[in-house]
Amino acid sequence: MKILLAEDDNNLRETLAEGLRGEGYEVTTVGNGAAALEQAGGFDVVVLDGLMPKMTGFDVAKQLRARSPSTMIVLMSGVFKGTQQQNDHMAATGAKAYLIKPFELKKLLDVLRPPATAVTTGGRRAASLASSPSSPSSPPSAALSSTSGPVTAAAGPALPAEGNLLEMPALFLGWRIQKELQTGVLELFGASEKARIFAYRGRAVFAQSSEPLLHIGVELLKDGTITSEQFQQSTELAVQRGVGLFEILKSEGMATELQMKAAYKGLVPRIIERTPALTGKFRWVATDAFSSIVPAASSSLIDAMLSGIAKIAEKDLEPHVAPRRSLRLAPGDNWAEVTALLTQACGSDSLTRAINGRATIAQMLEVSPTPQERATRFRQVFVLMSTMAVRASEQAIAMSAQPVQVPRTPTPPPQPTPSFSSSSSSSSKAKPAVDESVDVATAFSPEDDIARARIDAKLKELDGKDHWETLGVKRGADPAAIKKSFYALSRDFHPDSFAGLTLGAAQQKLELVFSKIQDAYATLSDDAKRGEYEAKASLEAGGGSSDIAALFQAESDFQKVKGLYDRGELVGAGKIIDRVAKVMANNEEVQGYKLFLDWWATKSPSTAERTTRELMELWKKAPAAHALGDFMGWIYMEIGNLKYARATFKKVIDVDPKHIGANRGLALANRKMEEAEKGSGSALGKFFGGDKAKR
Repeated sequence: MKILLAEDDNNLRETLAEGLRGEGYEVTTVGNGAAALEQAGGFDVVVLDGLMPKMTGFDVAKQLRARSPSTMIVLMSGVFKGTQQQNDHMAATGAKAYLIKPFELKKLLDVLRPPATAVTTGGRRAASLASSPSSPSSPPSAALSSTSGPVTAAAGPALPAEGNLLEMPALFLGWRIQKELQTGVLELFGASEKARIFAYRGRAVFAQSSEPLLHIGVELLKDGTITSEQFQQSTELAVQRGVGLFEILKSEGMATELQMKAAYKGLVPRIIERTPALTGKFRWVATDAFSSIVPAASSSLIDAMLSGIAKIAEKDLEPHVAPRRSLRLAPGDNWAEVTALLTQACGSDSLTRAINGRATIAQMLEVSPTPQERATRFRQVFVLMSTMAVRASEQAIAMSAQPVQVPRTPTPPPQPTPSFSSSSSSSSKAKPAVDESVDVATAFSPEDDIARARIDAKLKELDGKDHWETLGVKRGADPAAIKKSFYALSRDFHPDSFAGLTLGAAQQKLELVFSKIQDAYATLSDDAKRGEYEAKASLEAGGGSSDIAALFQAESDFQKVKGLYDRGELVGAGKIIDRVAKVMANNEEVQGYKLFLDWWATKSPSTAERTTRELMELWKKAPAAHALGDFMGWIYMEIGNLKYARATFKKVIDVDPKHIGANRGLALANRKMEEAEKGSGSALGKFFGGDKAKR
């Protein structure tokens, strides 16, 4: 069922939409009455807020009823609560129901479902939700109802309760969970990393990871919502009280549910991205008992897993692919759907042209022309087999034959497969080569030549362009402008526009052009994808890496640098800082550590002044990075300028009274100034005790 949801309150609109999508409905949202009336055609149901900008929901309902008598209309409002007023509005608009805000999602679901299915079976209750415009602090996404016991999938068989990830990879499990609308908790026990994914009707609503940097406290610390002191305090309270960090942050007023919801929306997919190729064990518990306590952040499980495929190294896929090298592959039930995703997920769909029912996996891998192509083929094999897009057998497979079931390639019975969207590919990916040889023996008409020249010119024009430039819109353009430009380009460069013409090699160029236009639109018209793309562009513009995996590794390495520095192991810290600085080139604190550690390697008095000046500039840009002032103090100490050292340490302590390095530096500077003898040794060297002493 296709639903148009019109609501001007952003929080309520998003929350209701996610709840409805979780029930399997296809939902489109708008924020005002005029947009609702304009887009209402083609929807089975239109849910209207009574009072909205530009046009009230009541007026929209009247006009909609006049032109579309069969459309179901549902009104919702917190204004007119009298029974007579409700009846009057329902009579005037032909609305099926009038819901008074705030209301539970179950009430809306009962209106949408036929009477016989409004109440679910097995003692299980539908997802519930209490929210209103005046109460934006309702649980993120939806506060799903509790249950009296375990539940099974709404469609299809239950997943195995436990097993080996080499037999059933995490991607295979994730594919089934989303496609079969399964509800439960998937626990993954990798060799060095563990993860837990909470799924409700096929959607990922929460996730946890053993990776220290992937939890809500770190996210809120990174975006400045909480301070380092609050982070430490909340962590200690969570341990003391035996509750989750979410509850502590909320109860202590350190972060709002809205702030944590935003953090979880970015965190949950990042956790899931790391899971597709884990090796180890898994456990699946079919239940929705978690749904009343997790801070839900609904997102696509498949999208997140496929997004992580591109970051997986060949060596990590080897344990999954190696046992299947002798198998021959042929297209299977999900072939068309999955092959459309390969370029985005794997960087290429080149393997699909070699899958003919005769070639073995080993043969397809070994003939890879480059190491890069070999790595993409490993990813493609893994994705195609995990999503049941191919049939596999030790023997040759006739392309028209029925699927052959083989051990170690689990293939469940056919299941309903609701559509889902993939993440868009980056515009920076290399263009596939165009085979110009097809033009040699082809006769082209004048009309063909004109079309070919136009396609060739457009492909050259788009070379190196970002998504905004591809669509010909300004950065920050609104959705309407993006949509208008996309439709205009589609009219000009959709392959159907060239039907009846002989294009030769230009046919491949046309497909490249239209693919780039589609990628640009898919990215810029989706808020989440657009945000990721803009963040990537911003990182690249700042000179840093846009590789998310590399950034997380660099953050982890930077923590090691800080730990080594605190222990006085400056040589060890210096060995790591270079690779961190390359990735985090636009991080002032990282650059400050590199400046200081590079200087410390030589301790040259001739470069001390320049180094302290550069550190001061960085400190001005990042005033919270007090380590930069600490470094300046130790440089002054090292070159014997105790007066400047003392003043600099005091400056740090004024803004950070508990700063360990500055307090120790000030104490040492005071003592040195009071000493009668003036030692000629290195103050910082004595303090650190070479490269091993503890600070």
